[in-house]
Amino acid sequence: MDSLHPEMKEQILAEVDDQFLALVRAINAMDIETWASFYSDTAFVSAIAGTDCYVSKFAWVEAIRAYFAARKSQRVTLKVVRIEALSSSLALLTSEENSVIEQPGGGGFDGKHVFTMLWEKGVAGWKIIHSHESWTQA
Repeated sequence: MDSLHPEMKEQILAEVDDQFLALVRAINAMDIETWASFYSDTAFVSAIAGTDCYVSKFAWVEAIRAYFAARKSQRVTLKVVRIEALSSSLALLTSEENSVIEQPGGGGFDGKHVFTMLWEKGVAGWKIIHSHESWTQA
């Protein structure tokens, strides 16, 4: 593991936090293309949603595209975000959110949502190489 100076750690935390906040804005806007741009094209490892595991970025993006298309609206409200700089090019993010999803015909979901994400810094900036998300009804 890289030995990081406090200033470098702070820079990493700020950069990853900025990326994560932009990701949440894309989720709330149901903007699939912007959302997908936060995931690495070259180093994608996996993504897990509930018990579904995706080992290709294409499959993951298509699954989320279908989820977004089936919703009238969605709102993720951040409660807690934790970021740990693991090295100069890796960061671990965990978060807790409130999540409200409305379906077109009524009904939906209101509950707690959590993320775990591994971010890697490459030539394209900070990108997600692994993510896991879980949720429970409120």
